[in-house]
Amino acid sequence: MKHLGLLLVLLAGAVARGDGKDGGPRDAPPSEKEALAALEKVDARFERGARGVVTGAILGSKTTDDTLLYLASLPHLQTLRLQCALKVTDNGLARLEGLTGLQRLWLGYTNITDAALVHLKNLTNLEELHIGVYRSEFSDPGLAYLKGLKKLKSLALNYTKVSDQAVQDLQQSLPDCKITLRRTPPK
Repeated sequence: MKHLGLLLVLLAGAVARGDGKDGGPRDAPPSEKEALAALEKVDARFERGARGVVTGAILGSKTTDDTLLYLASLPHLQTLRLQCALKVTDNGLARLEGLTGLQRLWLGYTNITDAALVHLKNLTNLEELHIGVYRSEFSDPGLAYLKGLKKLKSLALNYTKVSDQAVQDLQQSLPDCKITLRRTPPK
């Protein structure tokens, strides 16, 4: 019994330490270099600004909710495109909440719903937001989360189920934002 207690103490310490090697949590987020390497494994492409810092990322069909965790290690990220990221869920978008420097966000051909947009409400530096939802249930309730994005200059709502009235209400909250609405996907 004494050995069992010692084993439990050792196991608890290993879990608390969380070296990430066993899938457990890490004490610190991955370095930018580690994050870029992990993102490259899912075919991410990057845009670089001055001195080679990553300012933009394009993530595609191999992207999952877990992939989005690595974005927190890109401190200069201003542009993010999720294209054909059908494995990203509403919960996955929660991982974008800390990306407060984002200015441009494209959510093209994803499966997000209204619930996902709650995770965007604190991205107050967003100037452009493109939501091209495909095969989802994104509609009027999600727009309420965008009303506080006062720097938004351009909002594209493509292939969503939002009503004209909801768009008009949002336009009143964001008078400097150009809102475009496209209802039918291309064939």
